[in-house]
Amino acid sequence: MALKETKLRNMFDEADRLWDAGKLEEAFNLFLVAAKQGDTSAQISLGYFFDTGIHLKKDTKKALYWYKKAARNKSAAACSNIGTVYRDVGNVERARFWFLKAIESNDGDAALELGKLYLESQNKKGLLQASKYLRLALRSKNITQDSVEEAKLLLEGLQKTK
Repeated sequence: MALKETKLRNMFDEADRLWDAGKLEEAFNLFLVAAKQGDTSAQISLGYFFDTGIHLKKDTKKALYWYKKAARNKSAAACSNIGTVYRDVGNVERARFWFLKAIESNDGDAALELGKLYLESQNKKGLLQASKYLRLALRSKNITQDSVEEAKLLLEGLQKTK
């Protein structure tokens, strides 16, 4: 690992430790330094700070700015987070686009989110798509345990409605 990458990793780890310790301003400032130097994980963390309003006013534009910087660095998590932002503001087409980008990198959580979007359609084609993405989520090696459980429950519910 190159010296710069090691330095950025250490900076991110320290910012993460500060965040866990409740030192939000210090964590934010350290994430900002690392993010400006190109650290993808720090960019995602900054996006999350703005996305959720941690320690500062919620700002969707700034959240998207940082998530998109991380997405340009090939981060599936950033793509999924962008999808979530667009979903939350009601832009389903943009959400689908970004969830699909995350799925291209085998992000099982994004497959779950896309499955849930299709479930909302309540038409036959949408329910078939929902089933497809929920099954894809369950096959993924990159998915949280909570998402696995949610995908199983949703798929069971779909099978009962057939």
